[in-house]
Amino acid sequence: MGNTPWGDSYFTIKQKVLTVGNKYYIYNSRENLVGFVKQKMFRLKEDIRMYSDESKQYEVLTIIQRGIVDTWGVFEVYDPVRNEMVGSFRRKAWRSIFKGEWHIADAHGNMIGMVKEEGGAGLILRKIFRFLPLKFHLEIQGREVGLITQKFKIIGSQWWLDLRGDQRWILDRRLAIAGAILMDAVEEMQRKGHS
Repeated sequence: MGNTPWGDSYFTIKQKVLTVGNKYYIYNSRENLVGFVKQKMFRLKEDIRMYSDESKQYEVLTIIQRGIVDTWGVFEVYDPVRNEMVGSFRRKAWRSIFKGEWHIADAHGNMIGMVKEEGGAGLILRKIFRFLPLKFHLEIQGREVGLITQKFKIIGSQWWLDLRGDQRWILDRRLAIAGAILMDAVEEMQRKGHS
């Protein structure tokens, strides 16, 4: 995957606000735009399309929610270029009320890892002061392979996806990017009480 948008281990996801629906710009470590997402408003279930750029000519990744109006549900990740399922994320319902946790499954539905919100004092402070940034640990087969970290911003949202600890490329980068987008789109919605 070296010559694809996924051939990197560090990405920045910037959310643009003050637009109709959320817009996300995904940059690689060389600050090249590798993806663009325009999230639709007023939807019954998530159907997030990632394109190579703002022209929306070439779709490169799709995240589809299985259930309707179900932020606890399963979010499937597809690669429309290769016409294949990449994997899925399932939010752990009751645990996620207190601390965001997600199962990561491979293309065959086998659980391969977890996305876990960082706990400790930071978790307690984030529950009180909802504007404080989030941080998630990516674990595959019980081993931490990356971090999804939100940067504090007054307007908009910015996330860093750091997979430099995954030197063996255990976690598919397409799945990791989808996870980072979901952390903003779904976890933020939950924090603001829009579930």
